[in-house]
Amino acid sequence: MAWTLPRTWVPGELVTASMMNTQIRDNLNFLYSNVATWTPTVTFDTPGNLSVAYATQVGTWCRAGGFVVARMVVITSTFTFTTASGGLRIGGLPLPNSSSQESPGGGLLWAGITKAGYTHLTPMVAGSSSSAYINASGSGQAVATISAPDTPSGGTLRLNGEFIYPV
Repeated sequence: MAWTLPRTWVPGELVTASMMNTQIRDNLNFLYSNVATWTPTVTFDTPGNLSVAYATQVGTWCRAGGFVVARMVVITSTFTFTTASGGLRIGGLPLPNSSSQESPGGGLLWAGITKAGYTHLTPMVAGSSSSAYINASGSGQAVATISAPDTPSGGTLRLNGEFIYPV
């Protein structure tokens, strides 16, 4: 089903069920069913010798007005490194953030990240970018970015989250 350009109604025009179905029902169905896929990746600012294999690597997204809503599930089967450094990056977002400022994502279910004193992780889409990083927060803690030492070299990383950002 394709999008139909909105009609300009004329005063006195007879509105039929077919016209209403095309203009309202069909266009709403298009908006709510226009879901595409993307492939999320994980890396670091400096990947070094990072080796990643994915047990699960799926993403879906849709554009709603001036925003993208993207969801992902990443579970690694191999996640090893000794020389990687910097922030953990989620790459492959379908469209770049139109803002030069970072945009807070949405929810994140996570496992395999250890950052003492921090209890909450939030995905943040980097400004003018198609990648995201993860900020950590906790009571009495300054906000910090998840980085290589916070992740399990030789373990499993699980990220199940959502991003909402301007395009």
